[in-house]
Amino acid sequence: MSEIVAVPLEFVWAITYQGILAARVGDRESARASLDALNQLGRNGTFSSFFEGFVMLALYDSDGFFLEMHRALEKHSLPVLELLYSPLLESARGGDRFAQLMERQRQQADSASTGH
Repeated sequence: MSEIVAVPLEFVWAITYQGILAARVGDRESARASLDALNQLGRNGTFSSFFEGFVMLALYDSDGFFLEMHRALEKHSLPVLELLYSPLLESARGGDRFAQLMERQRQQADSASTGH
């Protein structure tokens, strides 16, 4: 974890991966601190919804994860490729909530392409 800490922590991706790594080694306090930092960035205007969701999933908070993914979808910023292919998010795939999220994303994309 010392390698990621060397990255300036004002970068949203650095904060996100620090939180994911902390959660994976059982350091819930540091993972929660990363969530707090991401939330603060969000209050200051930096988009942070799906980043927060990634950390929440690493903390086994699937409710929080899906809430943040739906927020990202509302902002047309759902990270579809990561959701479908990232091994870090594998535990989110499958199940009704994931299927519903992907269906909402498909409907949103269809609506955007037809202008409705």
